[in-house]
Amino acid sequence: MEKALEEVIPEVRHGLCTWHLMQNGIKHLGNVMKDVSPFLTDFKKLTYGCVDELQFEDDWKRLLANYDVEGNSWLERTYLLKKKWAKCYMKTAVALGMRSTQLSESLNGVMKKYMKCHLDMTSFLKQFERVVDDIRYNEKQAVYHAIEKLPELKIRMHPLLQQMENLYTPAVFKKFQSQWEKSKLVCIKFLSQSDTVSEYVVTSVDGERHYLVKVLDAMDILQLPQLYIVKRWTRDARDVTCEPSIDEFHKRSHLDISDRYRELCPDLIKMATIAADFEEGFICLKKYVNNGLQLLDDLRRKHSHEVVVKLKLRVGGLGRDDWFKWFTCVCRGSAEMAMRRTTWPRCLI
Repeated sequence: MEKALEEVIPEVRHGLCTWHLMQNGIKHLGNVMKDVSPFLTDFKKLTYGCVDELQFEDDWKRLLANYDVEGNSWLERTYLLKKKWAKCYMKTAVALGMRSTQLSESLNGVMKKYMKCHLDMTSFLKQFERVVDDIRYNEKQAVYHAIEKLPELKIRMHPLLQQMENLYTPAVFKKFQSQWEKSKLVCIKFLSQSDTVSEYVVTSVDGERHYLVKVLDAMDILQLPQLYIVKRWTRDARDVTCEPSIDEFHKRSHLDISDRYRELCPDLIKMATIAADFEEGFICLKKYVNNGLQLLDDLRRKHSHEVVVKLKLRVGGLGRDDWFKWFTCVCRGSAEMAMRRTTWPRCLI
C-alpha cells in the first residue's frame, strides 16, 4: 500500500493503524505482558502521549531497558516505522483525529449483525438498506437529543462552558468539560513575554496535557477564539452537508409510513424549536404550517379519490363472496393497503 500511495497519490501521508499495532504487540510480546505487566500501558503512552521527538527517543530507550527487550526483532522493526505511528512524528499529518481504521472496522462490525454468509444478492441489498436506515435513524435521534436536552454544566456561570454548551454537540461538550476540569491540575512554572510572543512552561499533576485551556485561563480569555472551534464538532455541522434533492426523495417512493415519519420528524422538531424562540418566527412558521396543512388535506383527498377509483376498476364484476373478501381486506387496513397485491384475497389477485 505504501508504494502504491507514493506512486499514485504522493502528497498523501501513510500511517499505521494504532489498534492493529497494539494487537501485534500483544501477539509478539505476550511473554513481556504476563503477570499484569504495565508494558502495554507504557507503550500506549509512547504512541499517544509523547509530543516531542527528543522525549520520545528517551522514553523509548527507557522502555527497552526497563523491560529488558533491547534485542526484540518486532520492536526494532516497529521503531524503524515510528514516523507512521508515534504522535510526535504524526502531528504534522492532517488525520482529523483518526489514528486507526475504526471507521471501516466499525462499519464491518455493524454489517456482521445483519448479514449471513448464505445471503443472495437480493437479500443482501435488502439487509444493506436496513443498515443504512438504522444508521440514519440513530443520527437523527442524536440530533433530536442535542436539540431537546442540555448537558449538565459543572459551573453554570462560566462563560467558556456556556459558549461550548451552545456550540458543541452533547458528546463533544462532555469531553471538552472533562478537559477543562483536568486543566485545573496544570501549573504554569514559567512565563516569558515579548511584544508579539508569550512563552509558557507548564507542568501537569496527572502527567496528561491540557495546556491550551490553562493558557487561555491565564490570559483571562473567557471565550474560545473562533480559530479553535472545530466545525465538525458543532451542532450546526450538518448544515453544510448536501441534503437529498426532491428528485432523490421521489426515487425513494418505496419508503413505508414509519420511514417517512422518521425522515420528517427531526426536521419539523428543529423548525418548531427555532420558531418558538421569538414571536416573529412563531407567527411565520404558524402561517406556513396552516397553509401546509391545507395543502396536505387537499392532496389526501385527491389521493383517496384516486385509490377509490382504482379499487372500483379492480373489483368490478366480482360476485357477492368476492366482494365480502375484498371488504374484509379493506377493513383490516387502509384503502392504500388494499391496493397491494400481498393484502388481496387469492380470488382478487
